[in-house]
Amino acid sequence: MKNKNILITALILCIAGSVRAADNVSALKAGEVIARNGTQAGATACIACHGTREEEPKTDSFPRLFNQSRYYIVNQLKDYATGVRANAVMGPIAKALTDEEKENVAAYYSEILFPSPKVKKASAVVLKRGEVLAMTGDAKLEIQGCNNCHGPGGVGLAPAIPALAGQYANYTESQLKAWKNGTRKNSSSQMLEIAKKLSDKDIQALALYFQQVPVRTEKKSVTK
Repeated sequence: MKNKNILITALILCIAGSVRAADNVSALKAGEVIARNGTQAGATACIACHGTREEEPKTDSFPRLFNQSRYYIVNQLKDYATGVRANAVMGPIAKALTDEEKENVAAYYSEILFPSPKVKKASAVVLKRGEVLAMTGDAKLEIQGCNNCHGPGGVGLAPAIPALAGQYANYTESQLKAWKNGTRKNSSSQMLEIAKKLSDKDIQALALYFQQVPVRTEKKSVTK
């Protein structure tokens, strides 16, 4: 009887895992349709700004969504939709997406793994300052290293903490400055105080440093 129960439990777990995998594949396909075509409710296609599996975004003013967790992308879309994170472009798009559509498009982008983008030129001194801030922080400024929260090498700590490695320098710089001047409200309890202590030169150094940090490119399982 004991062995029979073990077999039944194993079978149930196997079936449940297969169902989850099938659901995730379905979400990926639905997310790709949204990313490429937008929705009838008015959400525009994501690929114009954020790229696809085949190509990088065409501008570094918008973030690379590659290598970010599904959970993180969904939460950002929800913040755009509610206005917690104000953005004239993303606000209307996020509002036009249903909760299921947010999940699907997040599933699509979270499974794309691209290497680091072409590195924006920076001096060795600037990159070293960025590395120090990222790795150990600055005791005089009372700032801990970014990697303490964002993971070794800035790879992110899923599900909630985003990856910084390989992110466009222009985008990272703009977001740190947005926290610093108070125009970005979400995650303010952590990021506002940190950004306020950073000079514009330090912000630029961090952004340039993280852009050139190698990102992982091994393929993730779609069941995760």
